[in-house]
Amino acid sequence: MKVLVTGATGFIGSALCQRLASLGHDVNAFYRDDSRLPIIDHPAIHPVKGDITNRDELQAATQNCDGVFHLAAIAKPWASEKSVFEVVNVEGTRNVLASALNASVRRVVFTSTASVFGPATADSPISEECSPDALVDTDYERSKQACESVVRKFRNQGLDIVALYPSRVYGPGVLSQSNALTTIIKKFEQGRWRIIPGDGTSIGNYVFIDDVIDAHISALIKSDPNESYLVGGENLSFNQIVDVLKQATGNKQRMFKIPAWFLIAFANLQLVKAKLTGLPPTITPAFAKKYLKDWYLDSTKIVEKLAVSPVGFNEGVQQTLHWLRKQRPESTSADSNVVIKPD
Repeated sequence: MKVLVTGATGFIGSALCQRLASLGHDVNAFYRDDSRLPIIDHPAIHPVKGDITNRDELQAATQNCDGVFHLAAIAKPWASEKSVFEVVNVEGTRNVLASALNASVRRVVFTSTASVFGPATADSPISEECSPDALVDTDYERSKQACESVVRKFRNQGLDIVALYPSRVYGPGVLSQSNALTTIIKKFEQGRWRIIPGDGTSIGNYVFIDDVIDAHISALIKSDPNESYLVGGENLSFNQIVDVLKQATGNKQRMFKIPAWFLIAFANLQLVKAKLTGLPPTITPAFAKKYLKDWYLDSTKIVEKLAVSPVGFNEGVQQTLHWLRKQRPESTSADSNVVIKPD
């Protein structure tokens, strides 16, 4: 097939482009940053520079495509101009879907985030039965929730849109805020990551990048029309993550648990500094509070409907460490302000 991938040089997007090309598909890779082009170098990948806020550029890139993977988004925990989340994430999604509809694309796979469903409750994990309009804390999450109504509108117009909601993704690839856990794994092995948020009992869900790519490709070719899927791996507490990392790296360093009140106070100071200087905060209060909540989810549907078999966290960490140890320092780019995204 011929497919368009937006956000083609991001963490998930670049891995998806490479996998699609290796499977023999023809890929239009929609991107903005020339410096990242080397990570999608393949004869079957055709870089198309543009911006999802420009419908004309999107329309040209979508022509003659059988499918579209829409991954481009502002996924940062903070931005000096809050309107960027609306402009890029919501209006950009509207542009992508309009272009796909006009080009008679057979199916769009839209990548959102599991955090739109809100945290897990005491009675049940996050699942597809949950409502994607739960009370959320960040502008990023609110913009992704706003995309839900855009998706419904285009589904009603006859566009087949399969929605994916990944949890916390990690593994080999671009080191950025979207791949924060891999950066933490790297720093842990180097003895440079020594903190645990709160008492370490809060639970999150962690999914390996290869499983996320499997889910995307299966969503395009195997899913029933207009379906939605949580894309997750293993549910683990921060304490359990540290135990796995100690075992995998052989590094038995002492860890320090940061009390919730201190974490939130520090985040508030960071936010004040950001507003005064324009520099992004290391962590925001909204994200700090998320570390105290449980985000465990049920990934049964991708196993049963998309034939995805998520690897265990221990295996994923081993593969990630193997990849990290082979990298030269200049071969990946890491964001200096790294947080664990709670989506």
